Amino acid sequence: MARHRIKRYGTRAEVMNGGARMTQGRLTKSELKYNEYGYIVSKTKSIQMKGEKNPLRKLNMLQNKKGKFGPKKNSLKKKNRNKNKKNSRKRSKK
Repeated sequence: MARHRIKRYGTRAEVMNGGARMTQGRLTKSELKYNEYGYIVSKTKSIQMKGEKNPLRKLNMLQNKKGKFGPKKNSLKKKNRNKNKKNSRKRSKK
């Protein structure tokens, strides 16, 4: 006779509802939680992404103002535009 009737590995939803003991990544019910959007996420990763260790925060890729993401790159674009305009003028004259 089987020792445990519930299956060993399952999805996050199965783990939260009691249909499985852990996920394939060995996360148990005590290590999972529902986030503000209703998704099942890891507690440790959720805390990490809200802190300073967030890799997107290090790259300055998070939303700064409403509707604007990432660092400003306008100065690089303007330099490239000017180079392209000069080259295109020279080519067209020849």
